[in-house]
Amino acid sequence: MNTPTKIAKEAGITLFGESYGGFTRFLFIGLLSRWVGPQLLGLYALANAVTRITSVVATLGLDRGILRFVSYYRSLQDENRVLTSISTAVKIGLCCALVVMLLQMGFSGILTRYVFHEDSYLSILLVLFAVSLPLGVLMNIMGFATQGYKLLKYKVTVTQIIQPTVLLAGLAVCYWFLPKKAGLVLPVLLASVISLWFIWKFLKELTGVKASDILSGHVDTELLKFSSPLMFMTIISTLMHWIDIIMLGIYLDSEQVGLYHPAVRTMGIIRMFMLAFNGIFSPMISELYAKKDFAEMGRLFKLVFRWIFTFAQPFVIVLVLYPAKVMLLFGPRFVAGKDVVQILAIAILVQSLTGIGGSLLVMIGRTTLNLYNIIAAAGLNILLNAVLIPRMGLIGAAWGTVGAMLLLAALRIVECKTIVKLHPFQLKLIKPMAAAALTTVILYFMRPFVAPWHTVLTLMTVMFVAGLVYGCVIYALKLDDDDLEVIRSMIQLLQRK
Repeated sequence: MNTPTKIAKEAGITLFGESYGGFTRFLFIGLLSRWVGPQLLGLYALANAVTRITSVVATLGLDRGILRFVSYYRSLQDENRVLTSISTAVKIGLCCALVVMLLQMGFSGILTRYVFHEDSYLSILLVLFAVSLPLGVLMNIMGFATQGYKLLKYKVTVTQIIQPTVLLAGLAVCYWFLPKKAGLVLPVLLASVISLWFIWKFLKELTGVKASDILSGHVDTELLKFSSPLMFMTIISTLMHWIDIIMLGIYLDSEQVGLYHPAVRTMGIIRMFMLAFNGIFSPMISELYAKKDFAEMGRLFKLVFRWIFTFAQPFVIVLVLYPAKVMLLFGPRFVAGKDVVQILAIAILVQSLTGIGGSLLVMIGRTTLNLYNIIAAAGLNILLNAVLIPRMGLIGAAWGTVGAMLLLAALRIVECKTIVKLHPFQLKLIKPMAAAALTTVILYFMRPFVAPWHTVLTLMTVMFVAGLVYGCVIYALKLDDDDLEVIRSMIQLLQRK
C-alpha cells in the first residue's frame, strides 16, 4: 500500500473516530454544563485538569516510547523485542500509576484549600478521579502499542467511540436517577473501567501478549531511557494544555473556570484533524527514518501538513465569526466566553499545524530537543497567564495560550528545517487559503440574516455553507495527484463501512 493510500485509510479511520468522539464529548460537556451550571462545572474541570497532569507523570512517557519502539522493531522484524517493549511499558506504567494515585489522594486536601481555595467537594472529586488514574494510564499505553503496528482502529475504537459513549450514557443514568454531583465523577469511572477492558482485549488479539508475559518479562532498559525525556516533554505539554484552567482556578474562582472550560472543549473540533493525521504520521516517519528515506519523509511531511490545514480552516472560520452561537450551545450563562472562543481558535489552529513537527522530532530521536521546546513554551504560557489573568480574566488566559503556541510553532519549524532539512510550506497551500478567504467573506455577510435564528439552525446552516463554498473552491482550483489519491482512498473506505 503506497503512502497517500495508507495515510487516507488510517487518517480516515481516525478522523471518523475523532469526529464521533469529539462530538460526543462536546455533547457531554454541553449537557453537563446545562445541568450543573458554571460553578460545579468549574470544579469538574479543575479535578480533571489535575488528574490529566498526574496521569502523565504516571505514564513516564511510555506511551510515546512504546509507539516508536513497536514500529521500529517491527520494521526490523524483531517480534521478541516488540513483545518485551510492550510488557515493560505495561508493567512499569501500572506500578507508577498506583503510586501517583495514592499521592493525588493524599494531597487532595492541600490542593483544595491552599491552591484553589475551594470547598471540600473539590477534594472529594480529586480522590475519586484518582481512582480512574491507573486505568487511564494502562489504556493509554496499550492503545499506543496497537498504534505502533500502523493500525489505528483499535485505539480509535476504544478512545473515540467506546469511552465517550460510556461517558454520555453514564451522564444520562446520573441525570435520571442520581444527584448532580454524581454526574461529575461516575461517568468518568465507568468509562475508564470499560475502555481498559476493551483495549486489553484488542491488544491480546493483535500481539498475542498475555498477563503472564507482562509479569514475567524482563525490563527493556532502552525503552525506559528513551521514554524518560518524553515523560517530561509530555508533562510540560499536558501542563500547557491545562495551565490556563489551573491558573484561572488559582487567580479567580471555579465559576470562571466553568465559563472558560466549554470554550476549551470546543477547540477539540479543530485539534481532531491534527490527531487524525498525526496518528499514522508518527509510525510512518519512524519507519522511514529507520530506512533513511528522507525524500519520502519530506513528501509525507508536506502532504500531512497540507491536509490538516485544509480540513481545519472551515471550522476556524465558523468559530471566529459565530462565537456567541457556539457558546449558546452550553447555555445562556456561557455566552460570556465567546471572545475566548475566537482567540483560542487561532491558538489551536497553530498547534494543529505544527504538532506534526513535534512528532517528527520525537520519531527521529530528538526527544530532548522537543522537551526544551515545550519547556520554553510552557514557561512563556505561565508568565503570560500570571501577568494577564489578574488584569484581563478569561481573555488573558486565552492570549497567554496564543503566545505560547506561536513560540512553539516557530521553534519546531526552524528545527525541522535545520536538522533534517524538512519544512511543511509549499505553493499548494495557496488553494486552501483562497478557499478560506472566499468562505470568510460569505459567512461574514450572512451574519445579519442567520443570527436571529435558533442557535442550532444557525450553526447547521453556516457549517453547510462553509463546507459547500470551501469544497467548491478547492475543487475548482484542481486537486493534485496525491490529493486525489487520498480522496479516492477515503471514499473507498467509507463505502466499505
